[in-house]
Amino acid sequence: MKINRWIIIIILGIASGLTFFLPYYFKYLFIEFEYKYAISPVSFKKIYTFYGFVALFSYIPSGFLADKYSPKKLISFSLLLSGMTGILTTFNLSFPGLALAFSVFALSNILLFWVSSVKLILNLGNKYESGRILGVFEGSKGIAGVIFAILYFFFIIPERFGINFIILAYSILNILLGILIWHLFRDLKEVPSTTIDMPDIIKNKKVWSIGILIFLNYILYSNMVYTNNYLYDLYKFSETKIILFAYLRIYALKIIVGPLSGYFVDKLGSAMKLFMLTFFLYIFTEIVFISTPSNVELISFIVFNTIIITILSLMFNTIFFALIPEFNLPINGKIIGFISAIGFLPDIFYYKIGANLIKKYGPLAYKYFFLLNISTAIVGLIFTFMVYHRKTTQSEKV
Repeated sequence: MKINRWIIIIILGIASGLTFFLPYYFKYLFIEFEYKYAISPVSFKKIYTFYGFVALFSYIPSGFLADKYSPKKLISFSLLLSGMTGILTTFNLSFPGLALAFSVFALSNILLFWVSSVKLILNLGNKYESGRILGVFEGSKGIAGVIFAILYFFFIIPERFGINFIILAYSILNILLGILIWHLFRDLKEVPSTTIDMPDIIKNKKVWSIGILIFLNYILYSNMVYTNNYLYDLYKFSETKIILFAYLRIYALKIIVGPLSGYFVDKLGSAMKLFMLTFFLYIFTEIVFISTPSNVELISFIVFNTIIITILSLMFNTIFFALIPEFNLPINGKIIGFISAIGFLPDIFYYKIGANLIKKYGPLAYKYFFLLNISTAIVGLIFTFMVYHRKTTQSEKV
């Protein structure tokens, strides 16, 4: 049975949202996480450092796997493994048990799923429609978060079920979707990878440029976690408000921002043009945070600014792999894996730095976060302009 490619993209987007939801779910529910497992905020961040380390060393091997084996089979197995690990976390695990579970999540999400899904998605279209393809893929991820918000609002807030109910529900959904993809994508024809050696990838300036651009934008994307802490610590948001706001602003907005970002990339003919615009706007939104006093009466204004920053972060997150076809690089698992290893490097150090800053400076730490964001956005804007200028100059010579 031949399946429409847009249905495939939507299913893979939902699958991505579900499988990454399980480990990242705890990050946004940091209060309940610390209470459930009786661990400190520093230990909480260490868990994600474990995840980041295992993920970092999984990106490049995942590229080799995606080039050698069927991506649809790797994706199915990943979803099954994530679901079973999720069921395990419903028990009151100790710190070592959590560290092990999150290491398995990293292997499932990164070694098996990530590169395979990106490779499969990019091969479903050409370079002139990569923006829309990635936009629909990213937008479909938002469905997972909206499901969470509904479950949380109707079952957790009224205290009908405990937080384990959501973990269990998502774990079962992962398992069911893994089985569905295994059967539904059975007849999907996969494009064979272009042969390219790892030393050639490491020496390629285009690959490094894309990796650095993702690295800079991922620092800004990672800061969204601390806007939740910021609203909780300085503006006294309740735990319930933080949870619902965090998920609705990220996942509900994904459904809209993802496809729109992709559309604009294809319309502009360049992801880098949109990168420059978003870096530029990001600088001003962070300046607003620094210059606004911590006054509860200004909460509506702060929430609005938080939503703007979320939109910009989601735009980044949607379009960065559109740079691969824009740079005329082959859709190859090893290339995607190496770029990811550079780009997602903040996973291994950023949350630990954040936890230490909050522990040492308290509310003042958020000012340092905003200054770091401004600096990162300025560097990102300059670097993107330099890369874009070099690329257009070389094209003109040709």
